[in-house]
Amino acid sequence: MHSCNSDTEEKAATILGRILFEFSRLEMELGLCIVWIEGGALLEQLTRKHEYSTFNERLGFLRESVDQLLPAGSKGHTAYTGWLDQADTLRKLRNELIHGRWGVDTTVERVVNVIGMPTSPNQRSVGYSLEQLKQVLDSVNVLRNDLSTLRDRWPL
Repeated sequence: MHSCNSDTEEKAATILGRILFEFSRLEMELGLCIVWIEGGALLEQLTRKHEYSTFNERLGFLRESVDQLLPAGSKGHTAYTGWLDQADTLRKLRNELIHGRWGVDTTVERVVNVIGMPTSPNQRSVGYSLEQLKQVLDSVNVLRNDLSTLRDRWPL
């Protein structure tokens, strides 16, 4: 049983590591997207403003920019808004994955992410199969590709 748990843990750790790598790439691509708004006219100013901003702050800035630069209800506005909503959902999940504690469920081949303080009544746990973790990884890659498509179709 121990070797099965070690194998599951190792596979999950590899997928989680790949999620971290891909999310960091998404974060960099989001940063480039916002500093190049309006064709890079404010490149230096926006670089200084967002150099140390969080992913959430960058999403907020992009949302404001979309609202200002694209007509409400237009295809571009709708597409960016949908992407922003998906990115925010993934951001929240990423935070749980990173800040939670991990263990292996000994009864099935899955890992468990425990979120919250051990002494808190609000502590909760979420189990993930390896396939579910791969789906999270795939979601990050889809968001990366979709952001590139948005920037090509509707430059801000």
